[in-house]
Amino acid sequence: MATGIEMVSLRFHRLRVLNAVATVLLLLCPVLGRAQEGMMVTAEYRYLFGSDIPRSLARETAYERAKLEAIQKAFPGTITAVSGSLIINSDGEGSSTSFYSISESELKGEYLGDVLEPKYEFLPYDEEHDMDGVVCRVTGMVREIAWSKPQFEWQLMRNHVAERDATTDFVEGDDLYLSFTAPCNGYLAVYCVDGTAAVAQCLIPSEEQPEGIYKVKGGRRYVFFSPEHDNQDNMLPPLHDGISLYCDAAMERMQFYVLFSPNKFTRATAVTPIDKQKVGGSFFNLPPELPYKTFQKWLLGLRTRDKQLQCEKKIIQVSKR
Repeated sequence: MATGIEMVSLRFHRLRVLNAVATVLLLLCPVLGRAQEGMMVTAEYRYLFGSDIPRSLARETAYERAKLEAIQKAFPGTITAVSGSLIINSDGEGSSTSFYSISESELKGEYLGDVLEPKYEFLPYDEEHDMDGVVCRVTGMVREIAWSKPQFEWQLMRNHVAERDATTDFVEGDDLYLSFTAPCNGYLAVYCVDGTAAVAQCLIPSEEQPEGIYKVKGGRRYVFFSPEHDNQDNMLPPLHDGISLYCDAAMERMQFYVLFSPNKFTRATAVTPIDKQKVGGSFFNLPPELPYKTFQKWLLGLRTRDKQLQCEKKIIQVSKR
């Protein structure tokens, strides 16, 4: 079952599992001589987890931490650590809450993307410690941080556009808004990916934007997905009818990628599905989408070419009321 985004009154978002595309070999690229241009590294991480953590979440966590191991392997030492948090509510009688953080690539290097598909191995149940385990092995491109990247600010907000409403914890039916502020003029793109799906949806730029870009001005606070807000930037507003979250399971997760660069770049090639999605007796259009592996290939190429490109990700949870 997949989490989705409903474009209120006009659009509907549903992440679907697609057949894997055999593009792994296309991701292979030569190891570059200089660290700042990128190098290929293999690393693995062993993650132990309790019964309150779903296997899908354990895989996710092991993958993120394996990427950090790859960075540390190539560039030992820590400069700073920026973490994202996620709250997990268990089903059944009563409930329990688990907290974990995922540190992104704010070390001495950054993980640009996978070269080979991650490998997972679930370990036998440890009766003595009442723990399960999973090992994730990654092979990807890493690069030393050049510290020339513009550090932007962004928030995902629930039901209101004020910064105090920023959260990663949503309930089905909530409206989602995104705020963004850049330190300089540049270009913006936003994608949404479900943790269990194989497609990525392009939320910004709008599919109607002819050049495939979204220009932003430095120092200005932008608010997206709000019908009441006009950013007055002469750009076609993405999803201007708003976004309302929904989920099929008791709790599901989504990933939001925000990309910004002072250098011009265009969105990945995405296709708007012809078939509409039926929900609650109404039909909705689907936004442009592309296979998740294709999105990762595009992102890896973009980050390799543009050393000033800044990419950040946040994971949110959506729960049933």
